[in-house]
Amino acid sequence: MQRSFWITSDGNTAVCLMLTGLDVDEMVALWIAFDAYRALPGFSLSATSLGEIVKAELGVIAEFGN
Repeated sequence: MQRSFWITSDGNTAVCLMLTGLDVDEMVALWIAFDAYRALPGFSLSATSLGEIVKAELGVIAEFGN
């Protein structure tokens, strides 16, 4: 299974998200697009925001699991 890990920290709390089910080209497209999103004022990486990026960039709806 191919996976991509998305990690962020505010200095106190770390968030680690794992994204599966996408091929390498799709992941690269997300990594490139992510730079533009993270430059937006108030942007915070979360499962919801990553899901929104996946939908906007790839037209795929992300499902969340534990």
